[in-house]
Amino acid sequence: MFDVLRPGNGDPAKTNRATGEFSNAHVAETVSGYGDGTLTAAYIGKLRAGEGDNPSIRVARLLARFFQVPAGYFVEDDVTESIVSQFQLVRQLHEQGVKNLAMRAAGLSPASKEALLKMVDAARALEGLPESPEALA
Repeated sequence: MFDVLRPGNGDPAKTNRATGEFSNAHVAETVSGYGDGTLTAAYIGKLRAGEGDNPSIRVARLLARFFQVPAGYFVEDDVTESIVSQFQLVRQLHEQGVKNLAMRAAGLSPASKEALLKMVDAARALEGLPESPEALA
C-alpha cells in the first residue's frame, strides 16, 4: 500500500522525502489518533521490512483504515489482487495523462459520454493509432 498510495500534493508533513511514500511517522501518528491503540513509526518500519512478527488483527484493521481498504487486503490473496489491480489501473491512467479526462467526464449524460468516445476514436484515427488501445498489445 505504501508503494501504491501516495500523499496528495506531496505534503512534506506526510511524506518520506527519499521515496515519496507516506512516512512511517505520519502513518503511526494518524492510526494512533483513531483511539484503538497506538503504533510507532519503528514498528511500522519493522513490518514493512518483514522483520516484525505477524501483526494482530487490530494492527491490520488500523492500517486498512488508514489506506481505506478492506482489512482483508492484508490477509486474503483474492482481495489483495483485486485492490492492487484497481490501484495499478488508476496509476496507469494518471501516468498516461487520462485521469483528468476521465474525472471531467464523470456525471455527463450517456449521450455526452458517447460523443466523447467518438471524438477520442477520431483523434486516434488522425494519429494513425488503432481504434482500441488493446489492439496495441
